[in-house]
Amino acid sequence: MAAGGAGQGAVRGYPVSVILGRGWQGWASACLKARLIPFVLFVLRLLLIAPTSAFAATEANQEIGVPKPVESRVNGCFDVHLSPGSDRFYTLRDGLLTQYQINPFKKRGATSGDWGAVKEPGCYMRITDDEKKLLLIDKNRIYTFDIGTGRLLNKAEWEYGSYPAVIINNDELLILQRDSTGGEYSGRVWVDFYVWDIATLKLKQKITGFGENFDFIQDTGGWPAMTKIQDRIYLKSDRSIVVLNGQTYKPELSLNTVNSSLGGKLNRKPLVASELPLLSKDFRTLYVPNVTKMTDHLTGKQSSFAKIERDKALVFNQTTREFRIDNLENLSRDEFDPVLFTPPTHLSRNKNYLMTGKGSSSARGALINIGSATLAFFSQYEGGEAIVVEYRDNQPAAFQLTPSARKYLMMDKDAHIPINDATFAKYYRAEARNR
Repeated sequence: MAAGGAGQGAVRGYPVSVILGRGWQGWASACLKARLIPFVLFVLRLLLIAPTSAFAATEANQEIGVPKPVESRVNGCFDVHLSPGSDRFYTLRDGLLTQYQINPFKKRGATSGDWGAVKEPGCYMRITDDEKKLLLIDKNRIYTFDIGTGRLLNKAEWEYGSYPAVIINNDELLILQRDSTGGEYSGRVWVDFYVWDIATLKLKQKITGFGENFDFIQDTGGWPAMTKIQDRIYLKSDRSIVVLNGQTYKPELSLNTVNSSLGGKLNRKPLVASELPLLSKDFRTLYVPNVTKMTDHLTGKQSSFAKIERDKALVFNQTTREFRIDNLENLSRDEFDPVLFTPPTHLSRNKNYLMTGKGSSSARGALINIGSATLAFFSQYEGGEAIVVEYRDNQPAAFQLTPSARKYLMMDKDAHIPINDATFAKYYRAEARNR
């Protein structure tokens, strides 16, 4: 090795340790003194140009996957609920009430409040029509809160049963729940109906054995469902469909059924019996499969059927009170409101959307556009970060997300591989096309 460090450990007489120690400025000065300007230009070209080209080539060659949000688990109170009057929805998680705009999707804000004390998994959240009060129902109590301040207004004890159906009807909270004695599958089963005054949180009425006098029949193995659309309340058990007047709670129509399905499946053609019962888009006509008996309480008329075949349905006009039996193949999917009942009882709807929670342990919800029947799934994470994935033909078609939610977005079926730029660019939408 030559004196002064020339040799394998030096560049044109300058030791490597000296060049590296001086940084970019020291290195450039050393190279200039060594008359290495052409070499410096070559290196700069490699550093500044080659990486950009390599990145572009890598991105262009990236394999495109399918967006899949990471599952978000919760251990406490979580639920979702649509704004009754606008295209927004609320979530309750980790003591925060968060509000989101649907399209373009964005977080509008979050409020902490006394509702943070409700930690029971499987709670039910309901929003009053004026969006001034939040109701929470857990296994032991019913709470009312002021949405603006988060302050607890009232609470009451109640007799909790598994999987109750819960809705708000004007200024009243309605709860429908199954009860049994003598064993789940061998004893007596009935339905209890509760009417609570929201302003005072006082129990106004409890009816045990509700519907036994108008054929709302509850059997073992199923849970009652309840939903309100306009001025009618629709009830469903595993053996009956009943329509109540929303003011008097008196029956207007009773249908006895065999293995009636909760339905609600989308994007399937042609229409099949498992998708019924459904309502027409103007909410006048009811379509129900497997009907064995019909009682019209408004006209006093009653009809019996041996059993409506699976490729047919009873079609009942709630305005004219006329009915017919029709083949499913004659019914256009465009006639229908997307969902009347859904298996989860955490159900809310407004003029344009329908939303359900996806279970008590997962911070997810399903959002359905009533007009287009477009289905999207919402996933929420810490700090209110969230992702909405829209589906078409049972496949992800697009997604929207809050600014810091990309880290929760994967692109393989097991949700382990972070989404790459090519997949992100293909599916990302600043605003959904049909929502």
